[in-house]
Amino acid sequence: MTGDLTSYDPSSVLIRNFCSVCGAKVYVQSSSSGNIFPSSGVVERKDVKTLFGSNFHVFVADALDGGISIWFPSSKRWKERDDGAEAEGPSYYKVAKQRKEQTRSGSSSRLSCSCKCGAIAFAIAPPPSSPRDLPADFSAGPYSDLVVPHRSNNAKKDNPDNEAWFLRKHPANPADGDHQRLTRYLAGLCVCRSCRKASGNEFQAWAFISAYCLLTTTTTAANFLNDQSQILDFNELRARGMKTYNSSPGVYRDFCGTCGAVAFWRSDARRDVVDVSVGLMDAPGGQVRAEDWLEWCTDRVSFEEEAENGEVVGWLKEGMQAWNHP
Repeated sequence: MTGDLTSYDPSSVLIRNFCSVCGAKVYVQSSSSGNIFPSSGVVERKDVKTLFGSNFHVFVADALDGGISIWFPSSKRWKERDDGAEAEGPSYYKVAKQRKEQTRSGSSSRLSCSCKCGAIAFAIAPPPSSPRDLPADFSAGPYSDLVVPHRSNNAKKDNPDNEAWFLRKHPANPADGDHQRLTRYLAGLCVCRSCRKASGNEFQAWAFISAYCLLTTTTTAANFLNDQSQILDFNELRARGMKTYNSSPGVYRDFCGTCGAVAFWRSDARRDVVDVSVGLMDAPGGQVRAEDWLEWCTDRVSFEEEAENGEVVGWLKEGMQAWNHP
């Protein structure tokens, strides 16, 4: 192994090694055996699809909703290690479908977020019920590739009408006596080469959040949109250990310099909407997909045309669409 790596050993069981410059997870090493487990996202081989597949998921019990494993229904799920008890796939699949029909309760006023070591910590405010609630000069910026595939709709992707594409209306559930339409943030998976190489993961889960809804952990006032002092300051996060990598001109990828957690994707072209790594979210009850807050795009994987392992993306899309369209 060559290059500038940072090691993080929070458990004395596995040592996590990531690039000190861009944050990419490179490999995990067993403290006891010394065995090395490379991250599939950093592998550069034309025959990569013959090397990696979706065979099983471990520690599924850590995710009450099954996490991403429910989108690979043909893969085995293990409650903890792959030599222990198997998690019942259908039960997680059922829970996931039930969660889609529920709405966020009014008691949850903020969604706490943090990395593994806690150096990066912030909160997310509930999405505005209408774009009119955002500042007058708010710019949603170009559409995400999830909404408008950039390769096929190059002219429209710039969002000339400034549509708030990241806000998603969620239909009410009459069975719960709810006759309102709640708003959620758009979320999805990206497999572009840049995300893959900068994270070390074949898939990166992003949620698209208004920069005005990213708050400090000490925010208390209800009308935060009118109090700029409560909006998250990225310079303060950098002072606490966050690192920033310019993956291309005008594009900024932030990660924790201590534990290596992927944090944000930001762009000069889309200054008022920030991509937030879903893995940082501490949704109530261990709901990894945070469906009370997020609406997942299941019809498309962002930049799927760039996927190094198109076969795995195909399995993923098949599972996502079956989950969303029973």
